Amino acid sequence: MKLSNGTLRPGKVIEILEDGKIRAYAPGLFAEADKDLLPPIYPFLSWHANTYTSVKLLDEVWILNMSDNPEQLYWFRKDNPIENNKGLLDGETNIEILCNRESGMGWASLYFTDGTGWILKNDESILNIDKEGNIKLARPEEHRSILIDEDGISIGGSTDHPAVYGDILKDILERINIALQLIQTTASANAFTTPIGTAIGNIPVELSQLIPKITSPHVTID
Repeated sequence: MKLSNGTLRPGKVIEILEDGKIRAYAPGLFAEADKDLLPPIYPFLSWHANTYTSVKLLDEVWILNMSDNPEQLYWFRKDNPIENNKGLLDGETNIEILCNRESGMGWASLYFTDGTGWILKNDESILNIDKEGNIKLARPEEHRSILIDEDGISIGGSTDHPAVYGDILKDILERINIALQLIQTTASANAFTTPIGTAIGNIPVELSQLIPKITSPHVTID
């Protein structure tokens, strides 16, 4: 490819083909009326290994054609990085943006800055690995986050309550249930304490059925 033979001009996508190829019309190159006769236009070389981006019908693109080879046609995304990246650039330094595009529900972004570290987000849902190595996974709603830092793991956005070891709690409840059974059996054997056994009623049986369910078969903690 001899770039001195190339012309870069704006175009608009009118058909999406396989493997990233498109058909497009462009002033001075292709007319929209000739849609069925237009040659395929290939995506230009990506900046990183095997990366790929797609466009939608009627998206604007840049088209590169070569005067010495009419079949050598390439397209580039035609974005507005100054406007689209404005919210990511304010007050930040050492910025690297790998992706920032509309996702249909806000913006999908993957970028790095000195202040924030790595951020992967879709609209307001975010995965952040900050410069200290802390990891935060969160949705915008309250109590919908996980934070991993040097102090431990916080679930739900609050550090007010410690997690409980389910197996140890299960053991404690089983011991309490055995004590209730013994109290009920002993109380029922004496006319003066029979009301105690009656008051306990079916609670030991119900606890015996519920206690095994307190531990999750899917989630463990250290």
